[in-house]
Amino acid sequence: MYRGKERRKEQRLQCDWSVWFAEDFKKPLFFARMHDLTSTAVSFVCPDDKHLPDIGHEVIVYFYVPALGRNDMFDRVCLKRTGHIYRIEDLKASRCKMIVQFHVPLSFKPFRLEAVNKMLSAEMAEEIIASERITWDVAEEATEPVPINSN
Repeated sequence: MYRGKERRKEQRLQCDWSVWFAEDFKKPLFFARMHDLTSTAVSFVCPDDKHLPDIGHEVIVYFYVPALGRNDMFDRVCLKRTGHIYRIEDLKASRCKMIVQFHVPLSFKPFRLEAVNKMLSAEMAEEIIASERITWDVAEEATEPVPINSN
């Protein structure tokens, strides 16, 4: 085990979340379990399948991150990123670990999930204000007198 100085630019968020990935919309969608996440890459473990994309192939990755500090402990945000397979490591029991490097980094550092919360809070506030406007407009329409046709 390596015990030297950490050389990574960013701390990793170690997690066990669901991940789905595919080469494109016409290819099979694979399920995996996320191992860790940074703003520039994700690693996950999946069954070793002969149809898996190989190193260098472009993939689309779908995954969820928790929205901490919300009322519901199961609130999550779905993220989608494109990237290329940087490395594949063979594991025991017909499994492999894939590392995908994102083409466009995440807008937050995953080891600081409070940033996700701030981003969501702003988006949610806008949605709440918009939904209140819609509800108010509908309420006004419902209270206006309706002309009765006396034919």
